[in-house]
Amino acid sequence: MSEETSKPKIQTPLILANMVTEINNADPDAFPPTDSVEPQAVMLCTVQDSFIRKVYSLQNFYRREAAHSAIDQHYSLQDDNTSRRLALKADTLNSIFWWMVHETYLHHPDHGSGIRKGWVLIKLPPQSFQDSLKNLFGG
Repeated sequence: MSEETSKPKIQTPLILANMVTEINNADPDAFPPTDSVEPQAVMLCTVQDSFIRKVYSLQNFYRREAAHSAIDQHYSLQDDNTSRRLALKADTLNSIFWWMVHETYLHHPDHGSGIRKGWVLIKLPPQSFQDSLKNLFGG
Protein backbone atom coordinates (compact mmCIF):
# COMPACT_ATOMS: atom_id res chain seq x y z
CA MET A 1 0.00 0.00 0.00
CA SER A 2 1.48 3.33 -0.97
CA GLU A 3 1.78 6.15 1.49
CA GLU A 4 -0.60 8.22 -0.65
CA THR A 5 -3.45 5.68 -0.49
CA SER A 6 -3.06 5.02 3.23
CA LYS A 7 -3.12 8.71 4.14
CA PRO A 8 -6.66 9.91 4.93
CA LYS A 9 -8.08 12.55 2.62
CA ILE A 10 -10.02 14.15 5.47
CA GLN A 11 -9.79 13.95 9.23
CA THR A 12 -12.33 11.42 10.47
CA PRO A 13 -13.98 13.65 13.13
CA LEU A 14 -14.59 16.15 10.35
CA ILE A 15 -16.57 13.53 8.40
CA LEU A 16 -19.07 13.25 11.25
CA ALA A 17 -19.13 17.00 11.82
CA ASN A 18 -19.89 17.53 8.12
CA MET A 19 -22.68 14.95 8.29
CA VAL A 20 -24.27 16.68 11.30
CA THR A 21 -24.05 20.01 9.47
CA GLU A 22 -25.68 18.46 6.42
CA ILE A 23 -28.45 16.98 8.57
CA ASN A 24 -29.04 20.35 10.27
CA ASN A 25 -29.34 22.00 6.85
CA ALA A 26 -31.73 19.36 5.47
CA ASP A 27 -35.41 20.04 4.91
CA PRO A 28 -37.50 17.40 6.70
CA ASP A 29 -40.38 18.07 4.31
CA ALA A 30 -38.31 17.49 1.16
CA PHE A 31 -38.41 13.67 1.30
CA PRO A 32 -40.88 12.64 4.02
CA PRO A 33 -42.38 9.17 4.40
CA THR A 34 -44.91 8.52 1.64
CA ASP A 35 -46.39 5.12 2.48
CA SER A 36 -49.83 5.09 4.10
CA VAL A 37 -50.43 3.35 7.39
CA GLU A 38 -51.61 -0.20 6.73
CA PRO A 39 -54.95 -1.18 8.35
CA GLN A 40 -53.31 -3.98 10.35
CA ALA A 41 -50.47 -1.76 11.62
CA VAL A 42 -50.17 -0.72 15.23
CA MET A 43 -49.47 3.00 15.42
CA LEU A 44 -46.85 3.54 18.12
CA CYS A 45 -46.28 7.30 18.02
CA THR A 46 -45.65 10.25 15.77
CA VAL A 47 -42.03 11.23 15.28
CA GLN A 48 -41.98 14.87 16.37
CA ASP A 49 -38.23 15.45 16.63
CA SER A 50 -37.16 17.68 13.73
CA PHE A 51 -33.57 16.38 13.71
CA ILE A 52 -34.76 12.78 13.34
CA ARG A 53 -37.09 13.88 10.54
CA LYS A 54 -34.17 15.60 8.81
CA VAL A 55 -32.08 12.42 9.05
CA TYR A 56 -34.89 10.42 7.43
CA SER A 57 -35.43 12.99 4.68
CA LEU A 58 -31.71 13.19 3.93
CA GLN A 59 -31.37 9.41 3.72
CA ASN A 60 -34.27 9.35 1.24
CA PHE A 61 -32.50 12.04 -0.80
CA TYR A 62 -29.29 10.00 -0.91
CA ARG A 63 -31.21 6.82 -1.74
CA ARG A 64 -32.77 8.61 -4.75
CA GLU A 65 -29.42 10.08 -5.83
CA ALA A 66 -27.77 6.65 -5.59
CA ALA A 67 -30.45 5.18 -7.85
CA HIS A 68 -30.04 8.00 -10.39
CA SER A 69 -26.26 7.67 -10.29
CA ALA A 70 -26.48 3.90 -10.86
CA ILE A 71 -28.53 4.53 -14.00
CA ASP A 72 -26.02 7.15 -15.20
CA GLN A 73 -23.11 4.79 -14.56
CA HIS A 74 -24.86 1.99 -16.43
CA TYR A 75 -24.91 4.10 -19.59
CA SER A 76 -21.47 5.66 -19.21
CA LEU A 77 -18.04 4.15 -19.69
CA GLN A 78 -16.87 5.23 -16.23
CA ASP A 79 -17.36 3.59 -12.88
CA ASP A 80 -16.46 6.20 -10.30
CA ASN A 81 -18.21 4.46 -7.36
CA THR A 82 -20.55 7.43 -6.93
CA SER A 83 -23.69 5.34 -6.64
CA ARG A 84 -22.05 3.01 -4.09
CA ARG A 85 -20.83 5.97 -2.01
CA LEU A 86 -24.28 7.56 -2.09
CA ALA A 87 -25.97 4.26 -1.17
CA LEU A 88 -23.53 3.79 1.71
CA LYS A 89 -24.33 7.28 2.96
CA ALA A 90 -28.07 6.53 2.71
CA ASP A 91 -27.59 3.26 4.61
CA THR A 92 -25.57 5.05 7.29
CA LEU A 93 -28.26 7.70 7.69
CA ASN A 94 -30.92 4.98 7.84
CA SER A 95 -29.01 3.31 10.69
CA ILE A 96 -28.69 6.65 12.46
CA PHE A 97 -32.42 7.25 11.98
CA TRP A 98 -33.43 3.95 13.59
CA TRP A 99 -30.86 4.32 16.36
CA MET A 100 -32.25 7.78 17.16
CA VAL A 101 -35.85 6.47 17.06
CA HIS A 102 -34.81 3.76 19.51
CA GLU A 103 -33.06 6.20 21.86
CA THR A 104 -35.76 8.87 21.67
CA TYR A 105 -38.96 6.83 21.63
CA LEU A 106 -37.67 3.65 23.33
CA HIS A 107 -38.83 1.59 20.37
CA HIS A 108 -36.50 -1.21 19.32
CA PRO A 109 -36.78 -1.39 15.54
CA ASP A 110 -37.11 -4.88 14.14
CA HIS A 111 -38.74 -6.62 11.21
CA GLY A 112 -42.15 -5.00 10.83
CA SER A 113 -41.16 -1.56 12.13
CA GLY A 114 -41.73 1.33 9.81
CA ILE A 115 -42.31 5.01 9.38
CA ARG A 116 -45.37 6.13 7.45
CA LYS A 117 -47.02 9.24 6.03
CA GLY A 118 -47.48 11.85 8.74
CA TRP A 119 -44.31 10.62 10.48
CA VAL A 120 -46.23 7.79 12.16
CA LEU A 121 -44.03 5.09 13.66
CA ILE A 122 -45.71 1.72 13.14
CA LYS A 123 -45.30 -1.93 13.94
CA LEU A 124 -46.78 -4.53 11.61
CA PRO A 125 -47.95 -7.83 13.07
CA PRO A 126 -45.83 -10.85 12.15
CA GLN A 127 -46.93 -12.57 8.98
CA SER A 128 -47.82 -16.21 8.81
CA PHE A 129 -45.74 -18.44 6.58
CA GLN A 130 -48.65 -18.63 4.11
CA ASP A 131 -48.98 -14.84 3.98
CA SER A 132 -45.23 -14.52 3.37
CA LEU A 133 -45.45 -16.93 0.45
CA LYS A 134 -48.46 -15.08 -0.99
CA ASN A 135 -46.56 -11.78 -0.82
CA LEU A 136 -43.46 -13.36 -2.29
CA PHE A 137 -45.25 -14.97 -5.23
CA GLY A 138 -48.03 -12.42 -5.69
CA GLY A 139 -50.80 -14.80 -4.67
